[in-house]
Amino acid sequence: MKKILFLGDSITYLAQYVNDIDTYLTMHFGDQKPTVINLGLSSETLSGLSEAHHPFLRPCAFQRLERTLDLIKPDLVFASYGMNDGIYHPFSEERFAAYKEGVKKFVECTKEKGCDVVLLTPPPFDEQMLDPSQLQGLDGDDYGFMKPYIGYNDVLKVYSDWLLDSEYKDQVVDIYGPLFEAIQKRRREQPSYRTGDGIHPNHMGNFVCAQAILKQVFHITLQDVPEYVEDESKSELYQLVAAKNRMISDTLLDFIGHGNELLVLSTVGVDCLAEESEKLNKRIKEALERDKLSEKIEEGSFKGHKSYHFYAAGRSCIVVEPKEAKQGRPWVWRTEFFDAFSYADMALLEEGWHIAYCNMQDMYGSELAVQAMHVFYEGVRSKFELAQKADVFGFSRGALYALNYASSYPEHVGTLYLDAPVVDPCSWPGGLYKGEGSPEDWRKCLKIYGIGEEDAVEAFESQREKMIQTLIENKLPLILVAGDADSLVPYDENGAILVDAYQALGGTMKLILKPHVGHHPHSLEDPKEIVDFITKQSE
Repeated sequence: MKKILFLGDSITYLAQYVNDIDTYLTMHFGDQKPTVINLGLSSETLSGLSEAHHPFLRPCAFQRLERTLDLIKPDLVFASYGMNDGIYHPFSEERFAAYKEGVKKFVECTKEKGCDVVLLTPPPFDEQMLDPSQLQGLDGDDYGFMKPYIGYNDVLKVYSDWLLDSEYKDQVVDIYGPLFEAIQKRRREQPSYRTGDGIHPNHMGNFVCAQAILKQVFHITLQDVPEYVEDESKSELYQLVAAKNRMISDTLLDFIGHGNELLVLSTVGVDCLAEESEKLNKRIKEALERDKLSEKIEEGSFKGHKSYHFYAAGRSCIVVEPKEAKQGRPWVWRTEFFDAFSYADMALLEEGWHIAYCNMQDMYGSELAVQAMHVFYEGVRSKFELAQKADVFGFSRGALYALNYASSYPEHVGTLYLDAPVVDPCSWPGGLYKGEGSPEDWRKCLKIYGIGEEDAVEAFESQREKMIQTLIENKLPLILVAGDADSLVPYDENGAILVDAYQALGGTMKLILKPHVGHHPHSLEDPKEIVDFITKQSE
C-alpha cells in the first residue's frame, strides 16, 4: 500500500481524522508509511441530491472522480459519504436508493481504475448540538442542513446499517457505531458535553473515527488518546502534517476542479507542489529526529511494580519489572489478554520474571502479526536487556500468536504455556465443526490471512502441520491447560491436536485437563504446577 486517497464530504475536507491517521503513521513508521492525500470536498454527495435552500447545487463525487483517480493513481481509496446524501430530510426510499446507487457506482469506478476501496459509514447526526428552533419534525416543509429533520440521525443509522450488511461489507469501516457509542458514554458522564456542531464531530470524535480506521485497515488498536487530539498546538508534528495535507488538498482541488462555489482555496500551484511539499517533509523529519516520539518510554506502575509503556511497530506495549530480576533476566510474553487470569504471570513476576505485552488485537496470529511481534521482541530485548528466550503465554486466540511466532522464531522461545488454546481457526472462529464459532471474527481472520473460506480447511491444516513439526524438531517444551467441557474452543478440535502430536513424536509436554470446565475460567488459581514446569525448563 503505497498511496492512500481520502475522498468525502466536509468532514473529510476538514481533515482532522485524516491528519490523526497520518500523524500517527508518520510518528511510528516514518518513511515506510504510505503517502496520504486528502481530497475531501465540502457539501459533496454520492447521491447527486441537493436540498432546495442549499446556496448552490451540491457537487456530486462523480463530477471529479475519474480525473482525481487518473491524477493521483492511488492504491487505496477511502470514501466517507452519507451525512449529506439524505439532504437532512426524513427517510425516503427514493433518496435511499440514490445513495445506494451512488455507492455502487463509486465502487465500480474505483475498481475499474485498479484501486482498492474502503467505505466509511456516515457518522451520527447530533441534534442536541443545534438550536431547537432550527430543527423540524415530520411536518416540516423546507428541510436542509440549515433546517434539518430532528430525527435525521435515524436516517443515517439506516444508511450505516445497509452498508454494514451490503455486498460491500468486507470493505466497510463502521464509523457510526463507535462514534455514537462514544457520544452516549460522554453524555452519561457529562450531559452537556459538546460533540461538535451536530454535523461535524469535534476532534475527539474525529479521533474515534481514526481509531476505527487504524484498527480495521492497519490492524493497530489505539487505546490512549494522543496529546495532539487534546490540544493540536502542543504537537509540532501534527501541525506540520496538517499544514502539508491542507496545502496538497487545496492545490489539487483547485487543479482538478470541483463544484463547491463558496469554497476558498489556498493553492501554491500544482507546478510548485512537489517542491513545497518537500520543504514540509524536511521539517517533519527534523521534528521526528529531534523528539524521537516513537522511541519514548514512559514509566508507570502495575500492581505495585514499576512498568514501562512504549510503542513497537506502531502498537502500544508494556513491560512490568519484578522487584528483583532473576539471574539471566527471564521474561513472560503474554500474546493476548494482558492481565486476564494472570495467576501464573504474577507468580513468575514475584519470582523475578519480567512480563511483556504488545497490543495486537484482531490479527489472529497471521504473518502480519508475526512480523510485528518480531519488531516487539527486538525492541524489548534491546531496551530492557532481557533473556534471548521468552516464555510465551497464549490464552485462547492468543495461542495462534504464540504458536505461529514460536514456529517462525523457535530460537527466541523458551517454554510455551497455552491455555484453552485456539489451534485450528476452522474450529474457532470458523465454527466449521462442533464449536460455536464467531462469524465476524471468522470474516476478519480469513481476510488478514488472505484465505478464501473454500480453501480454509486445507490451508490451515497445512500450516498447522508445519508449525507442529517445527516446535517438536526444536524441542520447545509445552504446558497446556484446558477445560474438557469447552464449547467455544473445543479441546478435541484444538489443544488435543498438539497433545497428540507431542505424545506421538516424543516432545516435552505437560497437560492439565480440567474436568467439567468450559472456556472460562482460564488458568489455575493456584498456578504452582504451571510455574514449576516453566521454572524447570528454564534451569
